Amino acid sequence: GDVGCSGEGYEELQANVRAMHRRAEQHPPEFVLVPGDNFYTHGVSSEEDPQWEKILAPFLQGPALDVPLYAALGNHDWLGDPAAQVQRHYRGGRPRWVMPHYWYTAEHEVEGGRLLVVVLDTQILAPEETWDAKDRLPSSEQRDRQLDWFSTVLAQATQEWIIVVGHYPIYSRGPDRALDSRILARDIKPLMDQHGVDLYVSGHDHLLQRFEDDGLVSIVAGAGGKLSH
Repeated sequence: GDVGCSGEGYEELQANVRAMHRRAEQHPPEFVLVPGDNFYTHGVSSEEDPQWEKILAPFLQGPALDVPLYAALGNHDWLGDPAAQVQRHYRGGRPRWVMPHYWYTAEHEVEGGRLLVVVLDTQILAPEETWDAKDRLPSSEQRDRQLDWFSTVLAQATQEWIIVVGHYPIYSRGPDRALDSRILARDIKPLMDQHGVDLYVSGHDHLLQRFEDDGLVSIVAGAGGKLSH
């Protein structure tokens, strides 16, 4: 997560993705999760923004990561044009960059059964955290629609495994992350507990953390671009 914050040279991102390629050559993945803040500092301005090449190029350097990149939107993505990241999904050919909507699902056959991936837009769920984009806050109607959709998806899920992906963490020991975590803990954690979600993957804090509560494992993986906390 937070692959966009690597800086002008993108050295840390490139080093991290090289390590992912080496790992993938030994243990081929089904997909890669990209939990938001995909571009810094103000997202992308269009489908043709130069940042696309800088961020996606490291993932494309070899067949080991020739898998879907399931991407979520983060708060920095909302400072640009979040719709451009959705539109990028619909370019010609098989989409390595997967974001058919602001929130969406995908399914995989894995060892042990079927796996459901549910990707959320946590900026819509916790818009109060938008620190300098008060003029473009998501609407409460968007928030309600996404929560209703999430509840329905989980209630109807029959897969053996469920992973939920969002930018903001539910738990974190990183600095100054109390508000967004409280909102998600109030609004989506009970739904995940009720429907037996196995794993929640987030970013936002530029570090790696693991929590477990009531059977739900929560991973904060926000150091894709750099480790800063």
